[in-house]
Amino acid sequence: MAPSIIAESPATEVVVPVKADPGKNETKSNYPNYLPTWDDDEKYPPLEPFTHVEHGKDADPSFKDLLVEGSKIQKLTPTIGSEVTGVQLSKLTPAGKDQLALLVAQRKVVAFRDQDFADLPIQEALDFGGYFGRHHIHPTSGSPEGYPEIHLVHRNNNAWKYDE
Repeated sequence: MAPSIIAESPATEVVVPVKADPGKNETKSNYPNYLPTWDDDEKYPPLEPFTHVEHGKDADPSFKDLLVEGSKIQKLTPTIGSEVTGVQLSKLTPAGKDQLALLVAQRKVVAFRDQDFADLPIQEALDFGGYFGRHHIHPTSGSPEGYPEIHLVHRNNNAWKYDE
């Protein structure tokens, strides 16, 4: 019988952030406007059909508006996955966004490090994502107050040990 790959690990405390009292301004978060809130009484309308616009289909395949001077693209495998450096997605023109859609369609998974979306007003981040299609609301997860379209992925400060 093969050994189990699941090792017993000691239970760790999970800390879930809560919205700071706006009057006290005591949060330790770097991005307090992104802290999750929950409203158990909030109800969302059912999903309805919509028309999707595929922005990549007519994009310039030279990627001249996406891969600007000084940027680099590294293909992680011959057919899937790339890492792009030197591109700030929030600054892309509509042509650059179309080329981003084409690149993702071609490479399937594309990583862009050091993006500034968390530093921007939440609405600007939503506007960027909305360019590519409508947002989906995850009704069971916390979201920044007034922005149910934001799905937060949280990791507590003790989780860095898993990066080794």
